[in-house]
Amino acid sequence: MNALSGASAPRQEASNQQESEDRYRMLSENAEGAVMLVSAEGQLTWVSPSVERLLGYHAEEALALRGGDLVHPDDIAEAQSALRLAGDRPVSLRLRFRHRDGGYLWMAATSRWLMDAEGHRTGRIDSLRDIDAEVRAQLLLAEQSQRLMLVLAASRLGMWDWNLVTGETAFDERWAEIAGYRLDELEPTSIDTWQRLAHPGDLAASEAMIAEHLAGRAPFYDLELRVRHREGHWVWVHDRGQVVERSPDGRPTRMMGTHEDISARVTAVETLNANRYDLEQAQRIAHVGSWRLDLATDHVTWTDELFLMLGLDPAEAPPDYPEHQGLFTDDSWTRLSAALARTRATGQPYDLELEFARLPDQQAWMHARGEAVRDAAGDIVALRGVAMDITQRKRDRDALTALATHD
Repeated sequence: MNALSGASAPRQEASNQQESEDRYRMLSENAEGAVMLVSAEGQLTWVSPSVERLLGYHAEEALALRGGDLVHPDDIAEAQSALRLAGDRPVSLRLRFRHRDGGYLWMAATSRWLMDAEGHRTGRIDSLRDIDAEVRAQLLLAEQSQRLMLVLAASRLGMWDWNLVTGETAFDERWAEIAGYRLDELEPTSIDTWQRLAHPGDLAASEAMIAEHLAGRAPFYDLELRVRHREGHWVWVHDRGQVVERSPDGRPTRMMGTHEDISARVTAVETLNANRYDLEQAQRIAHVGSWRLDLATDHVTWTDELFLMLGLDPAEAPPDYPEHQGLFTDDSWTRLSAALARTRATGQPYDLELEFARLPDQQAWMHARGEAVRDAAGDIVALRGVAMDITQRKRDRDALTALATHD
């Protein structure tokens, strides 16, 4: 009896394993994924019909392969290590499997070892589920996120992410750095973090523009404003953002944007404006005006003092070059137009005293100097010059001349 019992044990074990494999076969034939039975030596012994749908192999083609033949070379070491350490527990991995056409598809692979009564591995059951579209979308998103991070880092932009429902707001290190902080010094962060740092005089404009954007009346939120630096001074930032998520009923739920430190540009503009103002005042004091003529377009620009010198309104556009003739006496225009033509042709500067009509019945004089403007190639592209009102000096000189002649 014992002998019979001992002989029947292996048969029972084999029968149990066969029944187990039969159950997997029956289930896999109706499953969405694919199932493969692999021997302890790694040879495929059975594949479900869905393998052809997922990987393109007919059953007889697949059975000529070893399991490792289907896995991407870069994923084999990970799979082998996980299987070696698995014991009797199932192993779940994301692996690339080779399609019959030569390409690779991402699969969610779950493997379980089949054991005999003594705990020896007799084979393996692998189930596959197609997750290629999902993984590739994740990889694309990760790549895009990485590219965005590189762009932000290269452009020195700070990033903010505002949950419009909860008020929670996330910032990155660069955003904090612009205000002179480390990010961990500002945490926990919320929209209050931004409101504490923003200049009180700019908050109303910011809130109004955000409201316009959230209401759909403005495509973006875009504003230049001030942020208090940790050291107490104000930093100018260009704050830009846009709604990026909405609820099913269309309500904005999330906004993202960037901060750009524009303090250097604002300072440069302020300096330029101050220099321009100083120049205008210096020209006013000295009764000197300046001008520029673009030779490609005949467009003329004048400073305010030149308008005033000629009795014209600085709020108006300067007359085009062909209209300048009417501002001077015939003799003066003849000399000036000849000098301008010579400077335009040769680059030779000119220095003239010219008579012009400040008002219809009031003649005046100017000391005019001009030169050519060349581009990088050396070609003359514009003319520029200055004019000083010497009317009083001319009258004084003429009076002295008349007095000397009379004597």
